[in-house]
Amino acid sequence: MKKTTTKNTARKFVRGPSVTPNDKLVAWFERQILEGGARQFRVPLVLRQGQVGFSLRGARIGAAADAIEVYANDSALGIGLADRAATHCKGRRTCAFWVEGSLVREATGEFRFDVIRVSSSIEPDAIASANYVEVEERIERTIPEPAEPEQGFPIPRGARRNDSLGGATSLAPGRNYTLRVYDVDCDMETATAFYERYLPESKRASEGQEVKFATPRGYVKLSRSAHGTRITLAVGPQ
Repeated sequence: MKKTTTKNTARKFVRGPSVTPNDKLVAWFERQILEGGARQFRVPLVLRQGQVGFSLRGARIGAAADAIEVYANDSALGIGLADRAATHCKGRRTCAFWVEGSLVREATGEFRFDVIRVSSSIEPDAIASANYVEVEERIERTIPEPAEPEQGFPIPRGARRNDSLGGATSLAPGRNYTLRVYDVDCDMETATAFYERYLPESKRASEGQEVKFATPRGYVKLSRSAHGTRITLAVGPQ
C-alpha cells in the first residue's frame, strides 16, 4: 500500500520578549537554552559599518540603545552576512536582517549568534517595530507526500487545481510566466515544510504574510486561504 503522508518534526517560531531591557532578554535566552536544549531563535540582527565593510563583531539584536551585542557567526551561510549587507544596504551605516540560529555564551562571557538562515531583510522604516525575538517551537507535523509534479514543481497530494486563477501572465517586462494555482487543506506551516523537504534547492524568502520558494525555472508562493493554503506556481520566465 502506498503511503500518502509522512511524519516530520516541523519548525515554527513563536513570539518571545522585547529586545530591551537587555538583562531581561539575556535571562530569557539562558532560560530557554536550559529548558529547551538546542533551541533556535529568530532575531532582528543589526550589522554596523566597520573600517572595511560591515562588521560581524559588535552586531546587535535589535536597534535599541542597550541592545545585546553578539558576534554574528555566518560560516553556515553560502553568502555571508557582510556580503548581503554590502549589496542590500549600500550607502547605509547599518543593515538589519531577520536571522535564525542559536545563541552561545563563549568562555569570555561574550555572546555568539550562529546564523543558519536569513529569513528576510529589515528596511530602515521597519526596524523600530522589529523590537522582539522569536523562539523555535518544534511540533510533529504530518507532511503530505508529493502528487504528480507540475512542470517539475512538487505538488502536495490532495491539492486541488484552481484553473480560474491560473494562465499566462507577464510579471515583469519581457518575462512571461505561466501561473498555476492550487488549494490544499493544510495550514501554511505544513505547506512550507512540504516545500522545504521536496524543493530543497530553492531559495526561501518571506514576503509579508507569504512565503516564496524561488528556483531558476520559476517559483512557488504560499499564502493563507479560508480553507488552508493557496499554492501559486509561476513557471518561467520564457
